[in-house]
Amino acid sequence: MSVESLVPPAALSDEQFLHLVNGVINHEAKLLTGAIICARPDEWIKRTALRSAVISCQGKEPAWAVSKVLPTNYCDQSLGPSGVVTIGTVEGQGGQVKAARATEFGARWLLAFAGGTLEWGLEYPDASVQAAWCHQFAWFGQGPRKAAGYFYRTG
Repeated sequence: MSVESLVPPAALSDEQFLHLVNGVINHEAKLLTGAIICARPDEWIKRTALRSAVISCQGKEPAWAVSKVLPTNYCDQSLGPSGVVTIGTVEGQGGQVKAARATEFGARWLLAFAGGTLEWGLEYPDASVQAAWCHQFAWFGQGPRKAAGYFYRTG
């Protein structure tokens, strides 16, 4: 499955959209981590390779000092539960190591959201993705239809 060959369906359901916002789009670092994985949908990306990619995407003077486990934690705690990536293990130098791979849902939708949101963040560096999205969906646990209804009335 290549990224270029994917054609998104007409629309996300309210629940799918809210899972993306709540689990991924609400934080620049999660977006970047997810975009790195989803840009290579046919690969399992090991923890160390994911961390290296997050650092190298920031250019010559990285602004974010990435811990060894943070990108993997994003996969475990947000990207996986949101349906964007699958977590598994692959053979590493010392045996089995944790890795992540894009789901079809992640490859179809996350790159579009990540590109638009990260570009917006660069254009408005004093604004916060977290502030823009999180306040809208702080009560996500109350049900996606209720949250979506609120978003459509106030957004």
